Amino acid sequence: MNSGSEGRVETNYQDQKKKAYAYFRVNKNDAATIKTKAFTLYDFINNSFYFSRTKKDLTMQVLMELRRQPQSFKQLQQTLQLKKSTLYLLITSLEKSGLIEYEGKKSLLRTSKAFSEALLEYANWWKNWVDE
Repeated sequence: MNSGSEGRVETNYQDQKKKAYAYFRVNKNDAATIKTKAFTLYDFINNSFYFSRTKKDLTMQVLMELRRQPQSFKQLQQTLQLKKSTLYLLITSLEKSGLIEYEGKKSLLRTSKAFSEALLEYANWWKNWVDE
């Protein structure tokens, strides 16, 4: 690869890393779907991440695997057969959004409740603001 294309790849990678967190979109119509238990993990991922369909599918796989059991980055990479760079960006997005957690390079990745706790605080803030 020549240095020009290496620079574009690095720039693209850095751009992706900067955007690696959730933008959760609230759709008031989802409430009915959630109540009937028809809302799926894909619906949630679709509302949360501006990813391609392929990356959304991979994100689901990562979450389902970590829900099953906490794993190291290497274990997860081997289980899901993903490139390091792809898994790193997915993990970064999930960690920044509070959906997963880990305490450093040597620790296990695991699902987290930080996202739901933050979302509840937002909901309570909004309710209190409206009721003022």
